Amino acid sequence: MPFTCQYLYAISSEYWISRMSYYTFSNGYIFAMSPKSNSAYMAIEEALEMAQKTTHLPVPLHLRNAPTKLMKDIDYGKNYKYAHQFEGSFVDLEFMPESLIGKTFFNPGSDKKEQEMKLQLMKWWKGKYNYE
Repeated sequence: MPFTCQYLYAISSEYWISRMSYYTFSNGYIFAMSPKSNSAYMAIEEALEMAQKTTHLPVPLHLRNAPTKLMKDIDYGKNYKYAHQFEGSFVDLEFMPESLIGKTFFNPGSDKKEQEMKLQLMKWWKGKYNYE
């Protein structure tokens, strides 16, 4: 968890992080982008709980740093794709440990903005996470 979140955790930083996803900065003012929803908050809560329960699971090899020849030889970092080098800054790459592949944390609500998010998730993941 970033230092700022560790420092602010006592005042529920996950709440504020989830709320940030619903706001945009425009002409010096902050405007809500969608009606009130707790979808992002619920996703972060579930992800934090899962992270605490699964600290023993290994990081996928392609996400591991390979600063030595030995690490490269045993495939650390192999087939990693840097999202920002691809169209839309998105790559279809697995980031979860093997036993959590396919786990969904964010479930878009029924409001218009979240349904737009759902359409984008369906486009990106092509059915992988059951955003149907």
